Amino acid sequence: MPRHLSPSKGPRRLPVPPQNPPFDDELGITPQRAPAPPTGGATEHALQGTLPLSVTTSRRSARTRPGRPGAAGPPGGRATGPAEPQHWCARFAVWAVEALYGQRALSQLLRWTSSDVYASLSERAVRRRVSAAATPSVRSLRVCDVRPQVFEAAVVIQEGPRARALAMRFEMRDRRWLCTALDLV
Repeated sequence: MPRHLSPSKGPRRLPVPPQNPPFDDELGITPQRAPAPPTGGATEHALQGTLPLSVTTSRRSARTRPGRPGAAGPPGGRATGPAEPQHWCARFAVWAVEALYGQRALSQLLRWTSSDVYASLSERAVRRRVSAAATPSVRSLRVCDVRPQVFEAAVVIQEGPRARALAMRFEMRDRRWLCTALDLV
């Protein structure tokens, strides 16, 4: 007697969990305590307190990878920069895509872009209509050190079912990262 098999249903698609890079608080980074303010005297109320800006990193993030020159911070390199390139680049890429889709004001990127990049972004933003697309998230990020104060990055942004790629170049100017080239694919 022949055995009847049920028809196969084929492959199924399962949702993929978000793959955003971890933020500082998820890596176990704890801020150092500021020294105690001076007590007594008339200047105690006249001075404004400052927030501590130095942080200690966990052992996990302090590891260096083989084949990555200067991962521990080259002398005269990016150690003086305001933010780590990976974190800065991931955030900037999301901001740029949000600005292109009308979810963020493009003028918020003015300080962080060169005049050429800002003009290119504003031309693209005018051509796009405002959409209620899903919030963009970083799917993958690759950073390459060109020189101590310059890096280039390739970022894949996931926005709902669509993925976009960005190629960016950042240079340190006036103690902040400035996007000097941006190409959206």
